[in-house]
Amino acid sequence: MKKIISLLFFLPAWLFLANSCISDKADILIIEQWNELELTFHSSVDYDNPYTDVDFQVEFIHASGEKLIRPGFWDGDNTWKVRFASPVDTGEWTWQSSASNPDDPGLNGKKGKIICQPYSGNNDLI
Repeated sequence: MKKIISLLFFLPAWLFLANSCISDKADILIIEQWNELELTFHSSVDYDNPYTDVDFQVEFIHASGEKLIRPGFWDGDNTWKVRFASPVDTGEWTWQSSASNPDDPGLNGKKGKIICQPYSGNNDLI
């Protein structure tokens, strides 16, 4: 009986910690060089004209210090997207989103990591 009570007491804490570790790893995306990655964002604000009311972009920074800024585009409703393909064959990229409307947490301040691996396909042009 004591073992069951101990298990019931510690199980929720263990599940919480395990889930935290899993969700942290889920934020790291793995891509191959030159393969396109599409990130999706959901605006917290309804814009009358998404084409002119807000500018949205994501800055990508490689471990070497190389920086790339990619503009985002409106994809209908409150959905915005950014496409990225690494010109570097290996290494880690960090990214952070920003928008001209600082009061839109759906587009501003989102962060993540990307691990880039060498291209493994058979396309001789890449």
